[in-house]
Amino acid sequence: MAEQKFYATGKRKTSIARVRMTPGTGEIIINKRTIDEYFGRPTSKMVVRQPLELTENVGKFDISVNVCGGGPSGQAGAIKHGITKALLEIDPELRDSLKKVSLPATVVSRNVRSTVDAVHAVASSSPSVNALRPPGSTGYLVERETLRVSLFPFLVNMVQRVDHN
Repeated sequence: MAEQKFYATGKRKTSIARVRMTPGTGEIIINKRTIDEYFGRPTSKMVVRQPLELTENVGKFDISVNVCGGGPSGQAGAIKHGITKALLEIDPELRDSLKKVSLPATVVSRNVRSTVDAVHAVASSSPSVNALRPPGSTGYLVERETLRVSLFPFLVNMVQRVDHN
């Protein structure tokens, strides 16, 4: 009888993780290294193990991951996303317990930049918004590196609503 294998792809920021799960002893291998060798920070290890702990599957599956792109934080998030998707493939009933902590989340980080640019364009061209600005101020501040947005309250709420969906 063939060994059961479950595959999933996780994404976070610019990181992509291909996850393969097989029934086993709980060994986690990332790019041919153990999780302890690959991630130095305990928080990254915790992020990777979070879906397994929430679903009480620690020690039940051997996990092999190929991850590339981004930094350690993004890679840990991509691996977590891939493990979550693989667990849902194994047992779709786990979705409710994972959804309580927002684990099967969709990746929206690439859309935030275009949303901020769109809000910026509306704010700079709208006569009604321009009339509300105090004299001598632009009324908005968009820093591309950090995606920090400081706009009028109704524009901030619009960006937050799009960001959380």
